[in-house]
Amino acid sequence: MNGIETSGTDHRARTGRSPRRLLVPTLLAVATLVLVLVLRSGDGSYRLHVKLINASQLVKGNLVEVGGLKIGTVDSIELADDNQADVTITVSDQKLVPLHVGTRAVVRSGSVSGVANRYIALEPGPNSAPALAGGGVIPASDTAASTDLDAVLSTLDADTRQRLQATIQGTDAALSQGGAAGMNASLKYLDPALSQIQGTLGELIADRGALERFLVASAGVVSAVADRSDDLSRGLSSAATTAGALASQRRALAEVLARAPDTLTGAGKTLDALAGTLDDLKPVVDLATPVAPRLSRVLTAATPALERTASVLPRVRTLLVPLRRALAGLPALRTSAVPALRAATEAIKVSLPIVSAARAAFPDLLLGATNGFGGTSGGSYDANGEYARIAFVSTSTPVVGTLANLFPPLPGSGTRWHNVARCPGGAGVLAADGSNRFDPGYACEEGNRP
Repeated sequence: MNGIETSGTDHRARTGRSPRRLLVPTLLAVATLVLVLVLRSGDGSYRLHVKLINASQLVKGNLVEVGGLKIGTVDSIELADDNQADVTITVSDQKLVPLHVGTRAVVRSGSVSGVANRYIALEPGPNSAPALAGGGVIPASDTAASTDLDAVLSTLDADTRQRLQATIQGTDAALSQGGAAGMNASLKYLDPALSQIQGTLGELIADRGALERFLVASAGVVSAVADRSDDLSRGLSSAATTAGALASQRRALAEVLARAPDTLTGAGKTLDALAGTLDDLKPVVDLATPVAPRLSRVLTAATPALERTASVLPRVRTLLVPLRRALAGLPALRTSAVPALRAATEAIKVSLPIVSAARAAFPDLLLGATNGFGGTSGGSYDANGEYARIAFVSTSTPVVGTLANLFPPLPGSGTRWHNVARCPGGAGVLAADGSNRFDPGYACEEGNRP
């Protein structure tokens, strides 16, 4: 007994552990074992219920996979009280036991060559989420049914299916004639495009409310387009005709596209300058805004005149031909007309002093022929217009038989004699302001006036 106790004391001394300390890890191991037993069903399996809106032709024995690796099988498929498919699965891979909340289940098809070749692909939830106990449920919100190709094709009408079949056959013919290399080159660049499409679809799905509103609005647009199918058909035919015309002008189109960069560069500079011009015009537009209603009324009133102008334009068009001929002859006339006009200009410049000097004497020149014949008439004018001053003229010695002897001059009548050196314009009385005085530059007597 003493030896045994001594041995036990030596063992504790070597290990440094007491029985009380060994009890803690033992209890942890027992708790873990109990948890595993609770999570497992009575037969030692870990089963879950997967709720699906559509069982998608699943059958008992279909595989359950994660990342393409088998982790279990489908045990049974039943109809639940909520009219959803209740699929019981068994997970046999203990590395994944237990699964956690957030695990997704998607029904997929291995190929299109069979009917019952479906399987369930699991996407395990995060380990930080609560564990799914044995017999737990993956709700329908975290599942997705398989979409059958027949279901997609059944949404197409007969004409569309026929065209799709022709497209598939044409693709097969193209690949069988050496197009596989080009197809492979296209697939090389398809992966980035698909990734971008996946990101775009993710953004669309993120706002499902907006997506639903867009789909509803699109359905309305499609319905409106369907009601105008004849117009759409004619539009497509016109578009096809336009495309054919463009294809026939490929060379000219290529030349236009080749010039396009330089043209666009010049247009960019022009638009930049136009932007500054528009900034300068903004104050003018602001000032013109109050006038715009008046201008509208003016244009409305001018509409009848413009309509009548339309009938005049054909007549003007008929005058354009002779006018064009006349204008065509002007260059030939220029050689003779220009020198003549220059000579006439010089002649007018030279004659201006003569005309200016003769202007004041013009009444006397014009009426000089009447002097001595019945009297003297001098052309004069005032603010009321032109008027005539007539006086009888006779000699100092009466002559028998003449009209002048009947009216001899009376002494003291104010008659002035020997007015033979009158200045131009001297037939009129000198105005008080001297406005009708004219100095011709030669000897004349200003006092020789009536």
